[in-house]
Amino acid sequence: MQKDPLVALLVGALCVCSLFTFAETVAFELHLHQLHTLQPMLVRIQNGQTLANALMSDTVEYGKHNQTVNPIIQAALRPPAQPAAK
Repeated sequence: MQKDPLVALLVGALCVCSLFTFAETVAFELHLHQLHTLQPMLVRIQNGQTLANALMSDTVEYGKHNQTVNPIIQAALRPPAQPAAK
């Protein structure tokens, strides 16, 4: 029986594709695990941001009736000072 080189080439291509698919599957699973790890942290950050925005809007609304709060609001809205360059 004579060996066909086309069959050997196709088997080799199948092995290369299988290895590539395995590597991509492992990488996908690792990224999916990282996504599941980071999602609760993202929810906590978004909840904190929502709370901070609500607090700031309530403070601004309170500042319309009580002017003594306005310097505190302006200080909070001011960007932080840059550290001195070394």
